[in-house]
Amino acid sequence: MSYDLTFALPDRPLGPSGRPDGAPDADVWRHLVDHARSILDDAMVSLTNEYGQVDDEATGIQLQVTATTARISVPYWHFEQPASIIGTLFQLAEIVEQKTGLSGVDPQVGMPVEQARQNLELVITAYTNVALMFERRARTEARIAARRAERD
Repeated sequence: MSYDLTFALPDRPLGPSGRPDGAPDADVWRHLVDHARSILDDAMVSLTNEYGQVDDEATGIQLQVTATTARISVPYWHFEQPASIIGTLFQLAEIVEQKTGLSGVDPQVGMPVEQARQNLELVITAYTNVALMFERRARTEARIAARRAERD
């Protein structure tokens, strides 16, 4: 599970399948990669005929871009520094919107990316609440497994 920002052409919203529609323009991709590398220290880049992708192992942030869509994701396991990770996520989102002309949406808070960027405390709270829910669930499952192991 991850916290996602989605981007599409303003007149062509992202469909439910979210299927790629070809690699991004070469100049746009180069600019995105240059900016992503300035933000993400461990950025690994790949480009296919269908899409371009940037993965950052340190943060878990992943950027995937096609000619008409983009998605930025960050896993919930990185919640120990939520303000930092959300700040990085939205820095990257700003670059995506500027360089691609795509409009972003933050579906977790139900806002356009620009509006969500102005309400980062709300975004951080949404991210943290889900991350904590997953952590509690994992601890509960571990306790249940330990009890079962003790009985067996």
